[in-house]
Amino acid sequence: MTRRERKKARNRKRLYQAALTLFRQQGYDATTVRAITDRADLGKSTFFNYFPSKESVLAVYYREVTEDMLDHARRLDDASVRERLEALLRRGAQHVTTDAPLFRHIAAMTRGQGALADEDRALDREMLTFFRELTEQGIARGELRPDVDASLFGAVVLALMSSTAEAWALAEDEVDLERTLLDKLDLVLRGAEVASEDVM
Repeated sequence: MTRRERKKARNRKRLYQAALTLFRQQGYDATTVRAITDRADLGKSTFFNYFPSKESVLAVYYREVTEDMLDHARRLDDASVRERLEALLRRGAQHVTTDAPLFRHIAAMTRGQGALADEDRALDREMLTFFRELTEQGIARGELRPDVDASLFGAVVLALMSSTAEAWALAEDEVDLERTLLDKLDLVLRGAEVASEDVM
């Protein structure tokens, strides 16, 4: 990496971290580009060299969180399908509940048009690929029934995860998100897993 590239990477990181800090402290809507660049100690025009909009900062954050969830589940090579899906949902619930104000804003913005909505659709495709491949592995290992449609099962798990997290974020209630996600996953898996008596 050249000196110029290192400087650009540092500036982008400073802007990104400054934006997330301000979003958390004073809210997304109340945070201006000027406030972000002031906190990062950079000129206002510098922001647009790295991010086309405030929303694009949230899109980057959303991708980082989703990739962390997927990487966490992928590292559990020897775990069962159930264990890996539970680990992914726990990781997601931890991110969402820890950064609840940000995720409530993300949940509202992914319903429309723009950088976040586009990123949401791209991440959904990546999630579906992971769920399908995981389902196929589960079938090959004898954990899931051979007649389970891997693509359909993946779509059901994604819908379960997305709708539950979005409902939690928009409702702002005291429901235990992790417990709700795991309970719903258990219902889905019961219909797909090989019965214990069939394994014996």
